[in-house]
Amino acid sequence: MKSSEHNSSRPLRWHVSQRLSRLLGRVVRRGSTSAPVRRILVLRFDHLGDCVLSTPALGLLRDRYPAAHIEVAAKAATADVFRCCPAVDSVRVFNAPWSLTPDQSGGADAGWRRFVREIRSGRFDLGIDLQGDARNVWLMAMAGIPRRIGYRDCGADGLLTKAVVESNDTHRSLSAMALVAGTGRITADPRPVLRIDSASAAWADDALVAGPAWLAIHPGAANRLKRWPLARFAHVAGRVRDAMRIVVLAGPGEESLLRRWRRTPGGESDLQLSPPTIPHLAALLDRCRLLLCNDSGPMHVAVAVGTPVVALFGATSPRLYGPLDREHNRVLQSNCDCAPCWIPPGKPRCERRCIEAVEPADVVAAIEEVLVCTAVY
Repeated sequence: MKSSEHNSSRPLRWHVSQRLSRLLGRVVRRGSTSAPVRRILVLRFDHLGDCVLSTPALGLLRDRYPAAHIEVAAKAATADVFRCCPAVDSVRVFNAPWSLTPDQSGGADAGWRRFVREIRSGRFDLGIDLQGDARNVWLMAMAGIPRRIGYRDCGADGLLTKAVVESNDTHRSLSAMALVAGTGRITADPRPVLRIDSASAAWADDALVAGPAWLAIHPGAANRLKRWPLARFAHVAGRVRDAMRIVVLAGPGEESLLRRWRRTPGGESDLQLSPPTIPHLAALLDRCRLLLCNDSGPMHVAVAVGTPVVALFGATSPRLYGPLDREHNRVLQSNCDCAPCWIPPGKPRCERRCIEAVEPADVVAAIEEVLVCTAVY
């Protein structure tokens, strides 16, 4: 799609923001690119998986500025991702209203002016918007951060001191790393990394008793288009239960999944859990032999702690969001001609053919294949 055609489909607020940013960008303070960088603020008010995929970029940022203080601003629901990231020194919580899902909207923080004052008092030398959101760029500009890096298509590129073009065909981890690297060559490891604290590790050890290997199953996903039918997850669990113990996981707002699992024919498991925090989830997945899941946040958490995954994709693209390491992980997606899509405007209501076309027998075969190839992993 040509840039002009793409921009014509943008909402009115995007065009207003873009126009204002280019007018004000002529007078907003801009810092010297040669000035020392001692304090860095990274903004990412996003979903769990997107935040995990940001960790390689943060690692690259640490390599570029080894002595700098790196702080990440995030919403409360995903702030723990960055607390588990070895490259991050501190985390600032701000529940940006535009970043919250419907079940989180009650916790919206209306004090954005206070947040801007806090950022200003932090005297940051460099600000980076890893999300591509115009509102994040406006926050950095209003806080007086002299050097501001973000994506050119964010809707406020006039306020950026460095605007980077985001490729629509690049894996999101690599895209975020390219934003940090600018024109430099990326040599850092693009795989996400999360650190597990001792308290969470002890909790996972208590939850998953020693014995035969554990297969974790997370049948949820933020969007219905990404959810493989629950009955098929149950069928697969029944096929492998003689060889492995099963723990079924549910995230925040997914508690009904566990109730539905218990009512699903064949929906048996040794354990059903809703880990209380992201560090607990990471520690639990670290103790599992394998995770079976949709394209979801826990998939990225599992990859970040080194647990192999068998991931089922429907409307989203594994090229953009799937595990980069395909030697120890498997991605299954049907050959539907309409996938990936995210239902473009004007398309009839989706019947989810793409995700439902994934066959249970293929999933079982992928699990067996991963278990064999990662036997000494």
